[in-house]
Amino acid sequence: MWIIAGQVFWAVSNNMLENTMMIFTTLAVWFYFLRLRSGSRLLLALASVSLILALFTKGVFCLYIWGVPFFDWLFRRRSDFHTAVVDTLIIVLATVIPAVLLYYFAEPVRLNVDGYFQEQLIISLESELEHTVSNRFHILISFFKGILPQIVIGVAPILISRSKISVKDLRTGIPSFLFFFFVALGGVLPIIISLKQRSFYIITVYPFFALGVSHYLLPVVNELMGRVNFKSRGFLFFRAFTWLTIFAGVAISFAQVGRIGRNESKVSDAYKIIEYTGRDLSIRVCSSMEEDWSLHGYYARYGHIGLTTNNDTSLVYYIQEGNCMPEIISQHYEFIDLDTKDFFLYRRK
Repeated sequence: MWIIAGQVFWAVSNNMLENTMMIFTTLAVWFYFLRLRSGSRLLLALASVSLILALFTKGVFCLYIWGVPFFDWLFRRRSDFHTAVVDTLIIVLATVIPAVLLYYFAEPVRLNVDGYFQEQLIISLESELEHTVSNRFHILISFFKGILPQIVIGVAPILISRSKISVKDLRTGIPSFLFFFFVALGGVLPIIISLKQRSFYIITVYPFFALGVSHYLLPVVNELMGRVNFKSRGFLFFRAFTWLTIFAGVAISFAQVGRIGRNESKVSDAYKIIEYTGRDLSIRVCSSMEEDWSLHGYYARYGHIGLTTNNDTSLVYYIQEGNCMPEIISQHYEFIDLDTKDFFLYRRK
């Protein structure tokens, strides 16, 4: 049910950073559930660590998870209000304090955070050139469109078993549904502060809505499962088909290892350039490439290489796209033929 929501399938197949953030936000909620079950507040530390990792993956829009204790108290009543407040404060402090310490004492973290705030977050709020929508509530529309397939699939079992399930049984799942729905909504609403909105920004919330629908449907699914003859030929065929589908899915996933799914020339050129230059260095690029974030991401991911437009004479290599800055290149650099398609490497003379 999760994979059919919004742009989740597209984001997974295109290896977006939001996928990694989604793993960490989901883990944070899972650790909080374990804390409520066990009574141990030590598990809040693991929830906070997950949030820190989510924060450094793609920014501040993972922090809606701070609202989980409050929503759990409000709808599910598995803890009292005092416990919810204390748990929230612990999670917030255990997220903020380590993040601040990392910022002040780890230079790579500081550079990354400064770049995120100055070149992405602040610009998205102030610069009209960064705006992708004209309506702040566009992201809410995307959210409701994204959960529509889950709602349709959720209604189908209710219609099938409507004569067997009482309204009372259906009501048992409402608190959990409301909890997960408002957690998901909490991940959507902060984005309306900016007019730079894309639907894949909110894929971290879809697992929670899927869990909410699943909790609501639990009595219906239990009733339907009660009708199943587990020894029938049809069920045995269904089980075999299920295992075959899982095996095929795993096999297809392994078959995709090393295969480039998007930006093929950009990625293949990056591989060739990194193989020549080596890892862990900085390379100068044209000013027109400064905000090509996918390009920055590929070089950082595959070679721990930083791309900069600074005119630093200590930088040995220069990457050119197209015919940008030909005068500088002809005067100070020599061409390295790596048989690349769109991006060309030069070495300082």
